[in-house]
Amino acid sequence: MEIKTNKELLKRMKNIQAFFNSYDHLRLGSRAVLYIVLSCLALTGKAQVSVQLQPIMPVQLRLTDMWRANVMNSSGEEINAYLKGSVSYGNTTLIVEGTSQPLVLKPGINVINPASISIRGYEFNPAVNLPNLSSTELFPFGSYVICLKVYNANSSELGASCIEAIIKPLSPPMLLSPYNEAQVHTAYPLLIWSPPTPVPSGMQVQYDLKLVEVLSGQNPADAIQRNFALIQENDLHSNLFQYPVNAVKLEPQKHYAWQVVAKGDNFLIGTTEVWSFKMVLDTMNAYKLPNPEQFYEPKIALDGAYAVAVEVLGVILKEADNFKLTLYNSKHELLKVKPELKRIANDSRHIVNLKETGKLQNGEVYMLEFISSTGEKTYILFKYFSSIKKYKNTSSK
Repeated sequence: MEIKTNKELLKRMKNIQAFFNSYDHLRLGSRAVLYIVLSCLALTGKAQVSVQLQPIMPVQLRLTDMWRANVMNSSGEEINAYLKGSVSYGNTTLIVEGTSQPLVLKPGINVINPASISIRGYEFNPAVNLPNLSSTELFPFGSYVICLKVYNANSSELGASCIEAIIKPLSPPMLLSPYNEAQVHTAYPLLIWSPPTPVPSGMQVQYDLKLVEVLSGQNPADAIQRNFALIQENDLHSNLFQYPVNAVKLEPQKHYAWQVVAKGDNFLIGTTEVWSFKMVLDTMNAYKLPNPEQFYEPKIALDGAYAVAVEVLGVILKEADNFKLTLYNSKHELLKVKPELKRIANDSRHIVNLKETGKLQNGEVYMLEFISSTGEKTYILFKYFSSIKKYKNTSSK
């Protein structure tokens, strides 16, 4: 026997109640049997709708992902319904709940997605501090429970489904330069690390950088936890940091440890390993300037050594047409100039015209960043001179 509508279900329940009430001598037993029958009928009615939420991508959770499901209507008739979706921290703290406009569930499988329904609105839990959620519609990395419930026009629940989702980057940020246990030839090294990947679109990643001295008998991990920070920079927007000239100067023959923490929307994304390096000599003060006619190949990691550019910088590049160039000063401030790259031979030699930018100062150190078509970044650190006379005056000192 198939029960097709809620009215028919109620009618049959009333008939069963009347049947048992007519037999006083079976009253006690009838109530127990009636409870069992009614429970089965109620479950039969609810089982007419089943919900299966679609799996969530492990690197990104959007507000609209609660509306991705397959809803099976096995009643054989159309059902007037509406949906309620929610996202919570585990099973305890509700973050947001959304309600759809009324919809019709046809017999069989109904594919639900954000394009197939209209949203009446969302209610955000004010006790949960996610200020950017309503605008970006992106959840930070973390562990969540997503639920979707189906209600009929009388607000009776017909079916529900919940799934767990752990959202995290595929890889945390990674330190790049100076290499672990490297010897650094400058008191003002350039610190470079890679961002976490992938970063959800719309999420602003910020970094906290810490650098400490490693004392005798310590390992780098202990030092980063216990020692006074020579550098503690918070909320950095770039994955490069030039050690400031006004900071505590790094000393030769001493070891230093550093670590970077990545955050997104005020939530922890990931933490790098702790790396160390040894400062051995300040190259810029100890060595004479190199030959300005040399050509230099960009490096993945900078070691403190630098090139010389007199009006132009000689560069060795393969497939140079696929590179984007950006220029930074010694404070790692982006200069609003567009250096021009020109091939000067049939091989990989090129020049970058720096004088035409009109922004560079004599004797100052700059960093040129090369970004390939695949996103790989390489660098050249150079000291700029506007003329050969300026260069010779400096190199003769």
